[in-house]
Amino acid sequence: IDQPSGNLFSQRSFNDPTPIATNKLNPGNSYHLPGTSRTLTSSWSEGFPHYISTASDGSTTPKKHLSWDWRHLNNLRMGRYVAKVVMVYNDGQRDVPVIASYSFWVIPWKLILGVVVIGGLIITGLIAWVRLVLMGTKKVRNYARRR
Repeated sequence: IDQPSGNLFSQRSFNDPTPIATNKLNPGNSYHLPGTSRTLTSSWSEGFPHYISTASDGSTTPKKHLSWDWRHLNNLRMGRYVAKVVMVYNDGQRDVPVIASYSFWVIPWKLILGVVVIGGLIITGLIAWVRLVLMGTKKVRNYARRR
């Protein structure tokens, strides 16, 4: 029986000297039997926006909702990241160090979609305003020609 321990580092590339976030792996110190597999989960809760877990009524899995705390706008995460696990477990004979990584992309599509829609509305409004101004000056010119 073993208690695997280690850290999960979120960083821009595999060899970054300072990670963006560090999460403890197996914070509940759960046990692992040799020869079996166990899934350890961790969530990256730093950033803008981020998911917050809330207790659910009668269910074993907590519900998550997206939190838009605008004070953390400087922590906007976008682009390619690497999750690097550095951990140690015992295989029944000795301690075994493990280093593994997984690259992933963070694309805040809701935020991007909102910016595109608002930008489109602003551009459409400006075009309509310019057309209105130009039509108004044409009417003034036509009125002046008639006199």
